[in-house]
Amino acid sequence: ENENENENENEKEVCDRQTEKLVAEPEILAARLFAAARDVVACSKKLLGSFKIDDSKEKSLVKACGRVIDDADSLLEGDENVWEAVGECFVDAFWRAVLGEKRGDEKKIQKEASASGELCVSLTVALVRLSSIPAGIAVRAMDSGKLVAVLAAADCVSCLVHGHACTSAGVTARRFAARLAETDAAAAERVAKFLPSLVQASAAEAASDHDTDIDSTPFAEATVAVASLTHRALANGKSDEDNWNAIKAVAAAVAPFVVRLAIEARASKTETTTPKKGLVPRAIQKKRKVDNYVDTTQISGQGARAAALAEAVLVALVLKIPKQTEASRYDRTEDPHVFAVAGAAREETISLRLAVDDALAALYGAGAFVGSSQSAYKSKNAYNRCSTLASASVLAAAGAGAKLASLVARHGDLFAGHGVDVSAVRVCVCVALEVLAAASRDESVSHCGTHVSTVVNESANEQTLVAAATAAAHCVSLLDATGPALDANAHAVLLAVVAAAYDAQVRKSSANEHTDGPSTLSTLSAKTSLPAPSVRVKRALDLCMEVLLDGAGKRLLGAGYKLANEQLRDVDIFCRRLRPGMGSDLTRVSAAIAMPLWLLQHLVKGTAGASNAAFASHAETTFHNAFAPALWVAKLVLTDDASSHCVNIAITHACVSLTSVLVSKSKVALSSRCVARIAQTPSALASALSSAPTVYLREAVRLNFVPLCAALTSTLRFRKEELRRSAAIVVHACASLLDVLRVWHKRRVGLVLCLSKSAEGAEDSNTKETNDDVKRVDDACVRGANALVAVYEEAVTAGLDRYCAHLLADAVTSMAGGDGGGIGQRATQSLKPGVFALLDQVTDRELAQMHAAFGVAEGGARRVTLANLVEEHKRRHKYDGKV
Repeated sequence: ENENENENENEKEVCDRQTEKLVAEPEILAARLFAAARDVVACSKKLLGSFKIDDSKEKSLVKACGRVIDDADSLLEGDENVWEAVGECFVDAFWRAVLGEKRGDEKKIQKEASASGELCVSLTVALVRLSSIPAGIAVRAMDSGKLVAVLAAADCVSCLVHGHACTSAGVTARRFAARLAETDAAAAERVAKFLPSLVQASAAEAASDHDTDIDSTPFAEATVAVASLTHRALANGKSDEDNWNAIKAVAAAVAPFVVRLAIEARASKTETTTPKKGLVPRAIQKKRKVDNYVDTTQISGQGARAAALAEAVLVALVLKIPKQTEASRYDRTEDPHVFAVAGAAREETISLRLAVDDALAALYGAGAFVGSSQSAYKSKNAYNRCSTLASASVLAAAGAGAKLASLVARHGDLFAGHGVDVSAVRVCVCVALEVLAAASRDESVSHCGTHVSTVVNESANEQTLVAAATAAAHCVSLLDATGPALDANAHAVLLAVVAAAYDAQVRKSSANEHTDGPSTLSTLSAKTSLPAPSVRVKRALDLCMEVLLDGAGKRLLGAGYKLANEQLRDVDIFCRRLRPGMGSDLTRVSAAIAMPLWLLQHLVKGTAGASNAAFASHAETTFHNAFAPALWVAKLVLTDDASSHCVNIAITHACVSLTSVLVSKSKVALSSRCVARIAQTPSALASALSSAPTVYLREAVRLNFVPLCAALTSTLRFRKEELRRSAAIVVHACASLLDVLRVWHKRRVGLVLCLSKSAEGAEDSNTKETNDDVKRVDDACVRGANALVAVYEEAVTAGLDRYCAHLLADAVTSMAGGDGGGIGQRATQSLKPGVFALLDQVTDRELAQMHAAFGVAEGGARRVTLANLVEEHKRRHKYDGKV
């Protein structure tokens, strides 16, 4: 999956660069694509011609392969009816012949393949040249049927010559065919016609005996390629009778090999030399070492491939389920279309789902999931990655089966056809819980043994963790829909384990971050955000947490709030011991608050009665604990330490965003003291915000200044009654935000002065950087002024009455440039709509008092500015009843 995601990203970049070329010069690209396809067919013919036939059984294979190549050649020449009539049949016949006939001596086959090595390399090069064109562009320049025929011919001849499909040419052809199937539905339909025989032949293929390191052999790459091809061809095909027949045939072809995987797992069990615990106290048990753990679970490459194919089939079926209609979702009624498709998917894959459940129980009994989390780091034996990958794939396949059952149960009668095996669901939940618990331990995510590659460990464990979180979410959803649902204790355990797994992944991500190097747009975004798990892991843990909290009771939600608040209190205690200059400790703070803030974001999303009741019990405590780290870090930020500013921006953004959500839940009552503290947050954070480095100024205004204004706006909108006696705090908060804009503009004045001094010399890199800094400051001031406009408009709506005059006086002072500098011309223009809203609320008497209070200081600049604003307001913005 990681390789497929990287391929999709690279292909998207190449596609963006070549789209313009396709539009401008489609003939040239079509000619290039046709030439590459012709080269593949020509190399396939040469390779087939060099193959020596010594056995009568091989004649049928050569004949079938020759027909596939001839059909591809005829199709390229323009005879499109050939492929549609018999092309897929010939490809299907070839793979059936491969499956039914036994090849000769393998050493002899390898010797013949090495003799035609140059032709094999030529075929691989031609396929690489063909697959270098993005699939989205290729299907627009050439018919997808021609491309599928060419790739099928290359795959067949490569398998014929080498005796197996684990070749560079075969892997390249299948990967490009998978991308074509994902892009074009017609290509997916053509692949699906011969996919059952291809999958069966691939599943029957075993890794060579001399290939001991599965990570470096082509067998692992071929497994990924055939699984990707299966997944995309089945997921993107039309839901017609032919497609369902292909799905049924593929599932029936994979099921026997999954049964073999279960038998293989039962024959290989994990051994432990730990003596029986008996009545040993639990405290002593925790002191026992786990070094005597011996992992003897050995899964072959064939078993790992069978598991990967089962996962590809079942996950593809989940993706084929249509989305619930808006009307059905709004009315909370059953969707018959979803029920029909999900029911058909379960009906066509009965044998495969039963085999997957049996394999999961066998792997769980053999200790494969314990081995994936412990032996990879603590055992001195060789790391069996096949066992981990097979376990992850089987767990993901079981989760996909639970998802199908959940959809059927929610949109119809699950027991009308085949019901759900409660024991299998229970095993799936236990396995997922065990994997998540293992992932929550620091030693299982941050320390790796010396006998394996760290990259291999992280990839395998990440895949297992994603499968566990997804499977847990689907099983819990199924149990909620059918019963018996999880009890409160089991629910709380799952919630705690998921939160602990997220915390461990965050700490691992924080430890692996590299903050050195030049600052680019992507690095700036990563530095100014809280550490988080990888995208796949976070998406899976988010799904699991959402399912756990959906419809949860007050007790479970209260336990979640208590867990998050306890973590935040520990962070607060740690922050009290910090001193300025401790940049690494600030990074530890950002990693420590990531999990509780993530958990709180999920908790406050709920709108049900139990969610509001739990929130009302912990709202004020949650705000105080969540905002304390931001206040401490803001006090510890050093002006010349860029890393501390990055951490401050990240922590402040997370805390302020959560504060905005907390204050906007108007159905939950908050005390006036709590609301006053919320309104005071801009004043408390203004000092650190104004000292942000220029290079991070855009991130500071986007992630801190604008959210602070949004929190202030939400407070004025939803907490009007609580702010009756705290209106002066709002005035002070707005004045603090204006002071931040004035400090930034003052910095701009200094940069412009430096530019004017260096104008006499030649332009160099420093001058260019200074110009960029000036643009950053201008953009930050304008964006901050636009955010303040919403605060002023909401203050008028909230009925601050006479305090609007104080807001207006502060704004006029900043726009006039009093007290050492203003906010700049561009920011002044952006702030005018908010000032005009305040002028609508201010009376003439208050304007006269303001005019007198301004006096003649600084040449009467503030009086002039006020008079100009009043005049412009009367002329352009105020409606006096006349047209």
